Amino acid sequence: MQASNDNTMKLWGFLMAGWLLLATSSAFAEERNDMLDAASIPNGHTLSMVCATCHTFDKGGPVESGPNLFGIMGANHAREPKFPYSQALKQMKKKIWTVDAMDAWLKQPNAYAPGTSMRFGGLLDPQDRADLIAYLRTLNDPLKK
Repeated sequence: MQASNDNTMKLWGFLMAGWLLLATSSAFAEERNDMLDAASIPNGHTLSMVCATCHTFDKGGPVESGPNLFGIMGANHAREPKFPYSQALKQMKKKIWTVDAMDAWLKQPNAYAPGTSMRFGGLLDPQDRADLIAYLRTLNDPLKK
């Protein structure tokens, strides 16, 4: 009978851990939605000027020392065939640029994709990242939003 009690305790522990993870994830998602709702697209545009050193933002824009970022949100990683991505990003080719993925990338690119060739230290301020992501979300074909 002891084994049954042990299994019951393990099950309860597992369920509690799952509930805690779900509650934490929900709170995080709500916080992220609040940040994006409060995001400043004009400030995101201003912040993108740092990115413009290497990237273009217009539809069909050229690849420079970084890939064009028009339509990046919702697209696959390493999507630009003319750009020589690092192995780190090539391995993520099937992964989608979601808000969470872009937030992690902008926060610390080398932690998100160790070995990336992008030489940008990251944006530490979560609101700046939200603003930039909100701006990047506007760079899309109207039907794709």
